Amino acid sequence: MLKQPSHWAIAVLVGGLGLATATTALAGTISGSLALPTNYAPPAREAGPAAFYWQEWNGFLDPRPERLNPRRDLAVVLIGSGEAPPNNFKISGGALLPSVLIASPGADVRIQNTDGCAHELYSDDIEGLTALSTAPGNARSFPAPANGHYAIQDKLYGHLQGHLHVVSNLVARAEADGNGRFTFGEVEPGTYTVKVFHGDREVGSTEVVVDTSPLIIESPIPLQLAAAE
Repeated sequence: MLKQPSHWAIAVLVGGLGLATATTALAGTISGSLALPTNYAPPAREAGPAAFYWQEWNGFLDPRPERLNPRRDLAVVLIGSGEAPPNNFKISGGALLPSVLIASPGADVRIQNTDGCAHELYSDDIEGLTALSTAPGNARSFPAPANGHYAIQDKLYGHLQGHLHVVSNLVARAEADGNGRFTFGEVEPGTYTVKVFHGDREVGSTEVVVDTSPLIIESPIPLQLAAAE
């Protein structure tokens, strides 16, 4: 026979729900944009196969000039005080997506292979990330090393190159769209720094103060990217 909960138990339950609702309501959002360059000049590509088909002569069309793809080429993260997000990334279309990974020291980094072929990711500087075959649908996991930058490559496909930046106090990630717009949702009140990474380095940052109201960063964050001469 089930016992009816006491008035005290019901009060605790309701109070707990109220606390959870109040905690969620305290969170704010951060929206902004990146000042994308109009004359972007990508780093010189090493000899070998191109990363994408449009970078090679196909007998009919000239190769397209390299473009900056914010979703693929940039990492926009929030640094401050709070719980770090999970580190789930993927290989898609023969490349890391995004190509710039950000994780906290010691955190578990997981890269899933969503391609239809196997990949063998490795890094000369990351312990545990050796060239092991990862079949389609499977994933590689390894602990993030100490703070710093680490290059990631693929033994089977030389064009696949990525960058892991390990940073302390990682709070959230945002994905920039094709116009460089991004949003962080459910951010607890406090002072944070929005940081932007491209390739092997940090290319932009700005400090923000979050309260319970939506925060819009009015000026686009400038990026220190190489420009075409």
